[in-house]
Amino acid sequence: MSARVALLRMERDGLIVLPPSQLRSARVRRPIPLSPETEPPPFPTPDRQVRPLRPIRSTKEGKLWNAFIDRYHYLGFTPMPGAQHFVRSAEGEPLAVLGFG
Repeated sequence: MSARVALLRMERDGLIVLPPSQLRSARVRRPIPLSPETEPPPFPTPDRQVRPLRPIRSTKEGKLWNAFIDRYHYLGFTPMPGAQHFVRSAEGEPLAVLGFG
């Protein structure tokens, strides 16, 4: 991304001429519906245990992970390669979501 920004600035300053964009069409982002499951949980107290991380394995968990990212990440949800995880309390409540691309 930083290289793209630098090239666009160089073009704006008249130092280089870039070829026309090859982007054919902008992708339309489908909205992901908000659900009560994505409401933030109460902050855990120090005496609560946190379950070990494990990769998301079910479609239902994957959809919930997508909904959390869409609701709380400043860029919203976009498909991401790599592993996605929930950090869960001992009771199974989601405390955080992690994505490794």
